[in-house]
Amino acid sequence: SDVYKRQQLCNKYTFDDKIEITNDLHLLFSKMCNHDNSNLVYIDSRYLKLIVKYNIDVNIIQDYISSIIENVLLTNEKYNLHINLKSLSVTDFNKYNSLLHSMILMFRSKFVNKITKCYLYNTSYVFKLIHSFFKKFVSKEEQNDIIFVKE
Repeated sequence: SDVYKRQQLCNKYTFDDKIEITNDLHLLFSKMCNHDNSNLVYIDSRYLKLIVKYNIDVNIIQDYISSIIENVLLTNEKYNLHINLKSLSVTDFNKYNSLLHSMILMFRSKFVNKITKCYLYNTSYVFKLIHSFFKKFVSKEEQNDIIFVKE
């Protein structure tokens, strides 16, 4: 199906096998969140972790991601979100809990009914933690739009 092809393309081609360590914040932001010429938005948690190390304000990170989504919505009614959670450990998840929570609230308030599906990749180690985390903040309807992609 078309969704399956998009999942495969996202998983195989969009997320780098190795992360690029750099001091170039512009590059880090573009690797953390980007989009293609359709309605697909990609977030890579490995780059988010690098950006957070620079003590960048959460609002700046949210504004950047928000601007990417807004750009996609200029030409599309809805968007699909693909998130790479590779290397996100339980410790990381606990460490960034408030950041993730505020991002979920931002998505819910700013982009109501604009997301088609959210695909989560590389969740094997923290699957249960992530799932229980999302259940607290996401309605049953929204939970059906979250897809954990098995490797």
